[in-house]
Amino acid sequence: LCTRSNTEINAINQQYKLKYGRSLEKDVVSETSGHFKRLLVSMCQGARDENATPNMELARREAQELYQAGERKWGTDESKFNQILAVRSFPQLRATFEE
Repeated sequence: LCTRSNTEINAINQQYKLKYGRSLEKDVVSETSGHFKRLLVSMCQGARDENATPNMELARREAQELYQAGERKWGTDESKFNQILAVRSFPQLRATFEE
């Protein structure tokens, strides 16, 4: 799901429902837990920004936020990673990672 477009995720959700008679998201919720569950639920939404042009100011700010949420603290703030990784466009993520 992480590498799929919103259109592809919506198609996956539809096919899953046709094949199994239930929602992929509901199965993800019942079969996973913790931060992994939250990431997968976010991915099931198919709500990633698909803008091809990265916002460099946003990339710098979110690179700093990811650093603060991970490297610079004891433990990791997975919710911040989820918030950014699940909704930003692939070009935006690339720009953030390069910062």
